[in-house]
Amino acid sequence: MIHAEAKIGINCLIHQQVTIGTKEDGREGFPVIEGHVKIYSGTKILGPVHLGAHATIGANTVVLVDVPENATVVGASARRIG
Repeated sequence: MIHAEAKIGINCLIHQQVTIGTKEDGREGFPVIEGHVKIYSGTKILGPVHLGAHATIGANTVVLVDVPENATVVGASARRIG
């Protein structure tokens, strides 16, 4: 599911069952995803977060904070591993 207001750059890889949208209250803003980002299965990207170019988001990761470019994040509360 991708919220209509989310911004997604070019050449992003988005696997199945990914949610890109707002937090529960819906008033905080929408995700911005730069180009060439890989988002693996089951990931949740919620709120006004910014994913930098060439970032990799592991399967089933919950992203609630910004991810810098070229970073790799994983976990139920996203943490950087690369």
